[in-house]
Amino acid sequence: VHPEHKQQVMKEVEEALEKKTKQLAPKIRELITEYNQLDLQLYHYVSVLFDKQISNNPKVLEKLEKFELKNRFAGKFHVGSRIKRKISKWTKH
Repeated sequence: VHPEHKQQVMKEVEEALEKKTKQLAPKIRELITEYNQLDLQLYHYVSVLFDKQISNNPKVLEKLEKFELKNRFAGKFHVGSRIKRKISKWTKH
């Protein structure tokens, strides 16, 4: 994909993924959430712990921000935030 079109292509991919996710029957989403509860709990625990450690160490936060900036500049995508959004949508009742 040409760099000028990369953002549009990624937007279309995300929209297609969102559409497929919505097509899942509610019962299937419930089962996915149920079967992955321990993973979700672990992910939440580690996310909170990581955020606390980052907030207590400004140098690590600075390095993380530089790393994320370099990734964005290089055309990498921050998958973690998209996963968090999907998980939060599935787990909200």
